[in-house]
Amino acid sequence: MDVAGELFFSKPFGGLDGSPEAKEYAHMIDFAFANFLIKDISRTFLTILKASKSFLPKAVRDVAIAGDYVANHAKMTLANYISENGRDDDGRRNLLTKLLASDLPDHEIEVEIFGMTFAAVDTTATVMTYIMYELSCHTKWQDKLRSELLAAELDGKDYAVSELYKLPILGAVINETMRLHPPAIAGLPRITPPEGAEIDGLDVPGNVFVSVSPFVSQRNPEIFSEPDTFNPARWLNGECDTPEAQDAWMLWGKGARECLGKQLAQNNLRVMVSRILSKMRVKLASEQVHDDMVHTDHFVLIPKGMKCLLIFDDV
Repeated sequence: MDVAGELFFSKPFGGLDGSPEAKEYAHMIDFAFANFLIKDISRTFLTILKASKSFLPKAVRDVAIAGDYVANHAKMTLANYISENGRDDDGRRNLLTKLLASDLPDHEIEVEIFGMTFAAVDTTATVMTYIMYELSCHTKWQDKLRSELLAAELDGKDYAVSELYKLPILGAVINETMRLHPPAIAGLPRITPPEGAEIDGLDVPGNVFVSVSPFVSQRNPEIFSEPDTFNPARWLNGECDTPEAQDAWMLWGKGARECLGKQLAQNNLRVMVSRILSKMRVKLASEQVHDDMVHTDHFVLIPKGMKCLLIFDDV
């Protein structure tokens, strides 16, 4: 969250400082997609929910107000940025400076602010959580990864992030986690052209929504051996280099609409995992963690227990 804030607005959200506002914002982002879905289906029903919010359970109440909350947060973020820095490009290297230099009206910039933070915050955090969970469950791979990190002798040095891409086990652990636990677990919708299309041997009429969940495609047993098993070796032995495996690799989307933050997310994950695992051992706090980490689909993947309790010890 704070990395996204620095890159987008030159100001962290305050997550690392324990800011209550940052915690509340992250919480509301989790409910925003449900709010938007209800709004698309029936604006009247959403209006009724808002009017009845004082009588509703907290989770339902949060869904009812999440859309307005994140919209107001984006509006305040833009207003505060302009108040502190003006609209001119003063050399700051952030995405908001670029948006202000464009011809977009403020209300569209506010939408982009929410879109950028929604896409960057939960997704990367979810993958990072499941990486730590899987390494806690598979200590052999945790030890292999730590040995690779220590052998690289990068700790305490200034180095380019490209150096981390030279570490095959690090990349394999990250990719295998994203294969099993894609952060955008819901299928990304596409519309067939007016004349229709043939998809995997099926004739699909025109103007039809088509969607494939990466959770399904990335666990295809015809492509991935023991598809429900955490096995980073598949990324080292060529199994995932086949055209079929690359086609099934859907978590970033495909084509012109592929995730714009793909490189940022991969850089973040490599830096965080390498910094933590080179200095710390991680293990489950209890067997309850397995139940807490069961998938729930909020468009983005969120663990059922909303937490992952782990113990970190110095190496």
